Amino acid sequence: MLWMYLTYFHHLLNFEIAMGDKRENNRLDILGHVQIKRGPSDCLLDALIGDISNSGIRVYIKEHLSGRVEISRCHFVDVLGGAETEISETVRGQVVWIKQKGKWYSVGIKFDGLNQKNHSAMLAFLEKHANIK
Repeated sequence: MLWMYLTYFHHLLNFEIAMGDKRENNRLDILGHVQIKRGPSDCLLDALIGDISNSGIRVYIKEHLSGRVEISRCHFVDVLGGAETEISETVRGQVVWIKQKGKWYSVGIKFDGLNQKNHSAMLAFLEKHANIK
């Protein structure tokens, strides 16, 4: 049921990406959701995943984001195979672009950097599913 919900929103929002050829890495178009925190004392915000790469992530969220953020509890859904993957590593990043469509925002977040010590599960997932290195 979750994958149907995510597929609906992924196609409904269908934002234009302003980044074009500026991306440093190939991206993996995947459905899922993450939790985002704006600051140490802020509550977690739920967001839908648009795509992800070694250098960043695009999310759909109902809250306006800017500045520094923390991403945690990534939940990915393989629509074709039905497999679900949960990754609880925290990744810090910077909002680099934002575009509003109705009540939703499409947000590009550039990761500070993924490393084997702190992000081994995320790196393994990206390598396995998109051959991203």
